[in-house]
Amino acid sequence: MWRYVGSYSQVLAHWADFSTRLDSLAIRSEGPFYGVIFDDPDNTPAHQIRCVCAIEAPLPSDALPEGWIELAAQPSRFVVFSLRCAYMEGHARLRPRVLSWFQQSKEAFGTAGAFEIYPMLPSGGGEQARDMELHVSLAN
Repeated sequence: MWRYVGSYSQVLAHWADFSTRLDSLAIRSEGPFYGVIFDDPDNTPAHQIRCVCAIEAPLPSDALPEGWIELAAQPSRFVVFSLRCAYMEGHARLRPRVLSWFQQSKEAFGTAGAFEIYPMLPSGGGEQARDMELHVSLAN
Protein backbone atom coordinates (compact mmCIF):
# COMPACT_ATOMS: atom_id res chain seq x y z
CA MET A 1 0.00 0.00 0.00
CA TRP A 2 0.99 3.60 -0.42
CA ARG A 3 -0.08 6.43 1.91
CA TYR A 4 -1.61 9.73 0.81
CA VAL A 5 -2.96 12.83 2.53
CA GLY A 6 -5.54 15.20 1.08
CA SER A 7 -9.18 15.85 0.36
CA TYR A 8 -11.62 13.52 -1.38
CA SER A 9 -11.24 15.65 -4.51
CA GLN A 10 -7.63 14.40 -4.73
CA VAL A 11 -8.46 10.69 -4.59
CA LEU A 12 -8.33 10.12 -8.35
CA ALA A 13 -4.91 11.81 -8.45
CA HIS A 14 -3.81 9.44 -5.67
CA TRP A 15 -4.94 6.47 -7.79
CA ALA A 16 -3.06 7.84 -10.83
CA ASP A 17 0.10 8.14 -8.72
CA PHE A 18 -0.44 4.64 -7.32
CA SER A 19 -0.75 3.25 -10.87
CA THR A 20 2.57 4.91 -11.78
CA ARG A 21 4.20 3.35 -8.70
CA LEU A 22 2.91 -0.11 -9.68
CA ASP A 23 4.25 0.37 -13.21
CA SER A 24 7.67 1.49 -11.92
CA LEU A 25 7.96 -1.79 -10.00
CA ALA A 26 6.62 -3.82 -12.96
CA ILE A 27 3.74 -5.02 -10.77
CA ARG A 28 0.79 -6.08 -12.88
CA SER A 29 -2.23 -6.38 -10.65
CA GLU A 30 -5.53 -7.56 -12.06
CA GLY A 31 -7.28 -6.26 -8.97
CA PRO A 32 -9.04 -5.94 -6.75
CA PHE A 33 -7.80 -2.52 -5.68
CA TYR A 34 -8.39 -1.24 -2.16
CA GLY A 35 -8.88 2.30 -0.93
CA VAL A 36 -8.85 2.97 2.80
CA ILE A 37 -9.83 6.30 4.35
CA PHE A 38 -8.63 6.71 7.94
CA ASP A 39 -10.35 9.96 8.92
CA ASP A 40 -13.94 11.17 9.20
CA PRO A 41 -14.39 14.19 6.91
CA ASP A 42 -16.81 15.68 9.45
CA ASN A 43 -14.04 15.83 12.07
CA THR A 44 -10.85 16.22 10.01
CA PRO A 45 -9.83 19.17 7.83
CA ALA A 46 -10.00 18.12 4.16
CA HIS A 47 -6.28 18.66 3.54
CA GLN A 48 -5.42 16.31 6.47
CA ILE A 49 -7.53 13.27 5.50
CA ARG A 50 -5.28 10.20 5.49
CA CYS A 51 -5.87 7.40 3.00
CA VAL A 52 -4.08 4.56 1.26
CA CYS A 53 -4.29 2.85 -2.10
CA ALA A 54 -3.49 -0.86 -1.93
CA ILE A 55 -3.39 -4.20 -3.71
CA GLU A 56 -3.06 -7.74 -2.43
CA ALA A 57 0.62 -8.56 -1.94
CA PRO A 58 1.94 -9.75 -5.31
CA LEU A 59 5.41 -10.61 -4.03
CA PRO A 60 6.18 -13.95 -2.36
CA SER A 61 9.18 -12.53 -0.51
CA ASP A 62 9.08 -10.79 2.85
CA ALA A 63 10.79 -7.68 1.50
CA LEU A 64 8.53 -4.80 0.52
CA PRO A 65 9.76 -2.25 -2.01
CA GLU A 66 11.14 0.93 -0.45
CA GLY A 67 8.38 3.22 0.80
CA TRP A 68 5.67 0.54 0.62
CA ILE A 69 3.79 -0.50 3.75
CA GLU A 70 1.94 -3.70 4.59
CA LEU A 71 -1.64 -3.33 5.76
CA ALA A 72 -3.37 -6.16 7.59
CA ALA A 73 -7.13 -5.95 7.99
CA GLN A 74 -8.59 -6.90 11.34
CA PRO A 75 -11.18 -9.70 11.39
CA SER A 76 -14.70 -8.30 11.54
CA ARG A 77 -18.23 -8.63 10.27
CA PHE A 78 -18.85 -6.18 7.44
CA VAL A 79 -21.86 -4.66 5.73
CA VAL A 80 -21.27 -4.06 2.01
CA PHE A 81 -22.72 -1.23 -0.06
CA SER A 82 -22.33 -1.57 -3.85
CA LEU A 83 -22.79 1.09 -6.48
CA ARG A 84 -21.77 2.24 -9.94
CA CYS A 85 -21.25 5.95 -10.46
CA ALA A 86 -18.62 8.69 -10.57
CA TYR A 87 -16.36 8.87 -7.49
CA MET A 88 -17.60 12.14 -5.99
CA GLU A 89 -21.22 11.22 -6.76
CA GLY A 90 -20.66 7.92 -4.94
CA HIS A 91 -19.21 9.73 -1.94
CA ALA A 92 -22.29 11.98 -1.78
CA ARG A 93 -24.75 9.09 -2.27
CA LEU A 94 -23.12 6.57 0.06
CA ARG A 95 -22.76 8.64 3.20
CA PRO A 96 -26.52 9.13 3.83
CA ARG A 97 -27.20 5.54 2.75
CA VAL A 98 -24.65 4.15 5.22
CA LEU A 99 -25.82 6.35 8.10
CA SER A 100 -29.47 5.48 7.41
CA TRP A 101 -28.65 1.76 7.30
CA PHE A 102 -26.91 1.93 10.69
CA GLN A 103 -29.82 3.83 12.22
CA GLN A 104 -32.41 1.35 10.89
CA SER A 105 -30.43 -1.82 11.61
CA LYS A 106 -29.46 -0.86 15.17
CA GLU A 107 -25.90 -2.01 14.39
CA ALA A 108 -22.80 -0.10 15.48
CA PHE A 109 -19.57 0.70 13.66
CA GLY A 110 -16.81 -1.82 14.31
CA THR A 111 -13.13 -1.31 15.02
CA ALA A 112 -11.85 -2.62 11.66
CA GLY A 113 -12.87 0.60 9.88
CA ALA A 114 -14.08 0.84 6.31
CA PHE A 115 -12.53 0.33 2.91
CA GLU A 116 -13.45 0.62 -0.74
CA ILE A 117 -12.90 -2.20 -3.23
CA TYR A 118 -12.64 -1.58 -6.96
CA PRO A 119 -12.54 -4.49 -9.45
CA MET A 120 -10.48 -2.30 -11.82
CA LEU A 121 -7.89 0.35 -11.03
CA PRO A 122 -9.71 3.69 -10.73
CA SER A 123 -8.60 5.93 -13.59
CA GLY A 124 -9.92 8.67 -15.81
CA GLY A 125 -11.80 11.78 -14.80
CA GLY A 126 -13.99 12.41 -11.82
CA GLU A 127 -17.15 12.00 -13.90
CA GLN A 128 -16.27 8.49 -15.16
CA ALA A 129 -18.63 5.85 -13.77
CA ARG A 130 -16.96 2.93 -11.99
CA ASP A 131 -18.01 -0.04 -9.89
CA MET A 132 -17.21 0.18 -6.20
CA GLU A 133 -18.04 -1.62 -2.98
CA LEU A 134 -17.80 0.02 0.42
CA HIS A 135 -17.13 -2.47 3.24
CA VAL A 136 -17.93 -1.09 6.70
CA SER A 137 -16.90 -2.93 9.86
CA LEU A 138 -19.67 -3.88 12.29
CA ALA A 139 -19.31 -4.19 16.05
CA ASN A 140 -19.46 -7.77 17.31
